[in-house]
Amino acid sequence: MKNLLKPDLPLILASDSPRRREILESLGFTFEVYSRKYKVEPSEFRHPGDFVVEIAEKKAKEPVTQFDKKIVLAADTIVYIDGVMLGKPQDDSDAYRMIKKLQGATHQVYTGINLSVCSKGSSRSTYAVTDVTFAPMSNKEIEWYIDTGEYHDKAGAYAIQGKASLFISGVNGCFYNVVGLPIHTFYKLLQEITVSITKV
Repeated sequence: MKNLLKPDLPLILASDSPRRREILESLGFTFEVYSRKYKVEPSEFRHPGDFVVEIAEKKAKEPVTQFDKKIVLAADTIVYIDGVMLGKPQDDSDAYRMIKKLQGATHQVYTGINLSVCSKGSSRSTYAVTDVTFAPMSNKEIEWYIDTGEYHDKAGAYAIQGKASLFISGVNGCFYNVVGLPIHTFYKLLQEITVSITKV
């Protein structure tokens, strides 16, 4: 029987996110990491799904040219609330602003995924969305959370799998999407790209 965790071509993760690495490792995937920093400014005027897909595709472009006969996985995650996209906070005050906006409300988390086959020209993209609800938080609770430092390098300034879970009252959709990689969405895309490889 075919091993579902072993694609027809080796996998490259084009991301410096430790959460995405941990998710793939926990599933048993074997992969290489291609890490580059990307500075992206979210826009209020675009659909968040289209935005994260475009960024994921841009992240895949460079590694696709660097390897041969491999599959590149790139992803991007943002938080969306009241028509505004929230990326990663710059500092404590920025993180406080984000959590203050999220507390007591429901927001959406979008993750765009791109899978591209090096040297073949095959590429597939999609996105997943999850609703996350924060319970109301006092200023002291927000300050406490910011002081933990957990917000660093997190879209929307929180980690659902960490201490922020104390304040999250509901999740509707894929939990792993909020962490940074919607597993089922990735798996279905991997199946699609594998079929495209066999047809080339």
